[in-house]
Amino acid sequence: VLAGDMPHVTRPLLDALLALHREPGPAAATVPVSARGIEPLCAIYDRAAVLPIRAALEAGRLALQAVVPSLAPRILALDAVARLGDPDVILQNVNTPADLSPPR
Repeated sequence: VLAGDMPHVTRPLLDALLALHREPGPAAATVPVSARGIEPLCAIYDRAAVLPIRAALEAGRLALQAVVPSLAPRILALDAVARLGDPDVILQNVNTPADLSPPR
């Protein structure tokens, strides 16, 4: 999953997420972390995540941020993201034209 409002996500970040997700053992989700916390709209979800996410939606819990912890996700830690670039830039959400300028 990659939100359309995250234009600075890089290929190295996506490659790191994929490599972590492919590690042995079950993983319903693999998500990176920014200073804001987990970034569930820049993540990999396995089929095992479908039922818990559907149940949350049907219960009116619409925030994916609240559902991801129940999936026991693999986490790409902030320091690992930082090795790939400035997390505030590569995981930036752009919601207005003013947001297009990278954070300082």
